Amino acid sequence: MTAFLKIIKAGLEANFHNMTIFKIRLIAAFAVIFTAMGYGTAMAADISVSITLEQCEQDAVNNSAKLRQLNSQILALEESVNAAHSAYFPSITLDAQGGWVSEVPEMKIGAMSMKYGDNWSYSAGPAAKYILYDGKGRSSRENAQKAALKAKKQEAEYAEKQIRMQARQAYFALQQNLQKTYLINSQIELARKQLKDLNSAYQAGTKTPLDVLIAKKQVNAALAKMTEARSGLASALRVLFRIAGTDYGINPEYPLDKRLAKASLPGNSSSLIDADSIEKTLSSMEHIYGKEFDENSPRLAALESMKEYYEKLSEAAKSALSPSAYLSGGAYLQYPNGPVKESVFLGKAGASISVPLFEGGKSSSQTKAHKHSAEAASFEKKDAESSLKNIFLTAKDRIYALSVEEDILKNMEQDSAETAKLAYEAYKAGTVTFFEVDNANVQLLECRMSLSDMRIKKLNALAIIDSLGR
Repeated sequence: MTAFLKIIKAGLEANFHNMTIFKIRLIAAFAVIFTAMGYGTAMAADISVSITLEQCEQDAVNNSAKLRQLNSQILALEESVNAAHSAYFPSITLDAQGGWVSEVPEMKIGAMSMKYGDNWSYSAGPAAKYILYDGKGRSSRENAQKAALKAKKQEAEYAEKQIRMQARQAYFALQQNLQKTYLINSQIELARKQLKDLNSAYQAGTKTPLDVLIAKKQVNAALAKMTEARSGLASALRVLFRIAGTDYGINPEYPLDKRLAKASLPGNSSSLIDADSIEKTLSSMEHIYGKEFDENSPRLAALESMKEYYEKLSEAAKSALSPSAYLSGGAYLQYPNGPVKESVFLGKAGASISVPLFEGGKSSSQTKAHKHSAEAASFEKKDAESSLKNIFLTAKDRIYALSVEEDILKNMEQDSAETAKLAYEAYKAGTVTFFEVDNANVQLLECRMSLSDMRIKKLNALAIIDSLGR
């Protein structure tokens, strides 16, 4: 503040002879004051939340509506299997019937007459029926339901892999945005330090007002990048909340990396986020690169099971053309007992054979339809296998290319850091302009963010490999 008063005093003593220089110095002084104040220092948020990759994966699986839907379908198919298996047991029913007729048969012998029964009649009792032979219809239908159940379980297994992959990729995006804010804050701190140095040099008369204004622009540009990065962080959190099925008690309006809790930044932080470091996550997942493509992936296995499902349905439809044999029996309380008007318990048993003669080609058409569906499932499996394998191999190729790029970016980062340092030293010696210092600083930040982004791309590729490999 003392420096600020000195500038005002010097301006007044100049009797407006050098008013232009005074105005520039006044602007520069305000720049230093506002920068020191942090343009409204960000207030530390009360809520600080730590989120781990493992936690997000498990939450995504536990809260997935898709998995719950598939699990309900699995339960339904299990009951369908039980229903199909019940055909092996005899069916037992309670049969009852009654009736009334106006005329009862009557036989006359001379002056005598005898009625055969009564106007009223009834019969009631348990009856059983058992399928002795049906051309493998029961077994085919049961096996079809078992194949459908197996396919649904494999579909659920594949869905869980995909959900875990989506949770990982959402978490990687969170890490990427957190690291971006961290790197930009480093740029802000550097820009503020250089602005402070330039203002001191300007007060000493060794630097121009233009240099101070360029340095101020550098600070403002970095602050604008930070605001944009925090907006990106909020979006990444929203995506993670949707996939994980929980918001972890976080207000994502204007979040900040927990490492920057004491940073002097504009605006009030809605929450402080702590996550695994990119390097830690990458180290824990590097072994995945050695996996091979899983030719029995749950997705492919599910299509194979669906092929079996249609084949068994085809067999079941074909069995309708075969003869069927049945056994039946029962015990009844009956009235009247023939011509005698009394109730009696009767036992009945019998056997029957049913041979289809004509049905308009119904069973034949159903058999062919299911065979065509089985062929379609087979072709779908081949197409899916080709697509999944291509995705898997592309991810592997990408990781190799990214590993080569990582080595290049590491060298670039070292060179950029050294360039920025030398450029500032050269500027202080008066051999380069501050434009060149600003450019070197920007290139260093871009190089560091490129290195961070490259590692996130590597993690995304590893997540794909893990979901399709074995």
